[in-house]
Amino acid sequence: VPCHPTANSPVISVLRLPDGRVLSGTQGAGIFVYDPASRKVLHLPPDPGNPQGLADGIIRQIVQDGSGRVWLLAGA
Repeated sequence: VPCHPTANSPVISVLRLPDGRVLSGTQGAGIFVYDPASRKVLHLPPDPGNPQGLADGIIRQIVQDGSGRVWLLAGA
């Protein structure tokens, strides 16, 4: 997975989705989504003031359930 230039935090969790995208959780910078089809990286940074955003940038674990939903274990 290419490193995004704004990421100064180590990757601590990874999940490859069935469609080929790779989710990388970091130790402080949130999540990076790499799409190998487009070769683009989307950064989802922490946004504690947004109730629909990431409250914490530390993403310890990323899992996908049987329904296809992605779940995050975040926090210190």
